[in-house]
Formats: sequence, structure tokens, C-alpha cells
Amino acid sequence: MKHFLALLFAVTLFVSASAQSKTGIEQIVIVKGQKVSVEAVDLGLPSGTLWASCNLGAASPEAFGDYFAWAELQPKSYYDDKTYMHLKPEGVGMPTPRPLPLDIAGTEIYDAAFSHWGGNWRMPNLGHFDELRKYCNWEQTELNGVKGFKVKSKKAGNSNWIFLPAANYKYEDGKSPNTEWLGCYWTSTKGGNESSWALRFNEGRKTIRSSWNLFYEGLSIRPVYVVKKKK
Repeated sequence: MKHFLALLFAVTLFVSASAQSKTGIEQIVIVKGQKVSVEAVDLGLPSGTLWASCNLGAASPEAFGDYFAWAELQPKSYYDDKTYMHLKPEGVGMPTPRPLPLDIAGTEIYDAAFSHWGGNWRMPNLGHFDELRKYCNWEQTELNGVKGFKVKSKKAGNSNWIFLPAANYKYEDGKSPNTEWLGCYWTSTKGGNESSWALRFNEGRKTIRSSWNLFYEGLSIRPVYVVKKKK
């Protein structure tokens, strides 16, 4: 009986993994001292963009992973305007952010996904999330007890999917606001002088939208693997 259960568990893991990715592109990352394999998932998108199977800093698809202020490379324990590293020097007026690029994807000093994983991995831009919303079905569900959305390809013959957990976001030393279905994911696209575009979702399909979040808030990052087109 024990051997049968072990075999059943192994088959379940294989089916789950094969449903997520068939590209063969993997990234070995270190999460809390352990080696973790992250896959690039092909959702059949027109741009050819592949999506990571889990958040930056996460060891599984449903894990929240790390939180990052926009254009910062490391997670931290406190998120506010005073701890944001891209502020103007003290004594020069109010502590407002320094001028930052309109898009930080692929820059070693601003893109956390590229800094940690390298290669073709990037933070997604606003267009990547718009494409994900247009060409995938979004199902509000739970994965291993974690609330979020299963994002599945609409393309015929493509059964691949990714799971975006409702990891909320962090301001100061806690999560805010107190809602269990909220998910916030940074894009690499700058919004205003003190904010950038992010994907936000809450309970219900109609609440999946793009909005601005302040630079210094701590949000999740779901990296993308950008396939370079042949000239």
C-alpha cells in the first residue's frame, strides 16, 4: 500500500508539472538554502513570451515568494517612503524618488528578476500582462489551499497554465489591505513620478486590472522568459 501511494504521488507530481510546462527551459534557483527548479511555461502567446512557474523567491507555484519595492533588487522587512533606496539625497526638499527609467526590464541595477535569474529572464512589462489577460482564461481557484488565479492558455491544443497566488502586498511591516483574495504583481513599466504599473486582482474575474502602485510598496514579481526573435 505504501509503495502504491508513493507511486500515485509521483504520478500526480508528473502530471501537474507537465500541465505547466513543455518548453524544457528550466532555471535552478536557491530559495532559503535549497535548490529549486523553475520552469518557463509556454501559454501559446502571440509574442512567444514564456512565464515562470512561480514567483521570484518562491519554491512552488502557490508560494508567495519575496516582496520587492519597484526597481529594488532585494526583499526587506519594512516598506515605506523612508526605506526606499531610490530617494533623492536628504536635505534636498521632500524625500521623493530620483528619476528612474520608463522601463526597467533587463537592467542589472533595477530589474530584480534579471538580477537574480539572469539570462532571458525579465520583469514583465505592462504589455505582457495585457497579453496574458487577453489570450488566457483566468479561473479563480485554490492550489494546495492557497487562493489565487489559474491562468490557462486559450490556444487550441495547449493545456499549459500558471498559478498566480493572492499574495497581497506589503506596506510598512505588514500586508495591506486585509483581503485574502488580493494579488499585486509589479510590471517593469513606470507610471507616474512616484508609482509604477502593476497587475491587481481580487475576488471575481472583473477585478483583474492594471493599476498604479507606489514605488516603495512591496509587491510580488512573476518573471517572464523573453524569447529573442531571429532576424
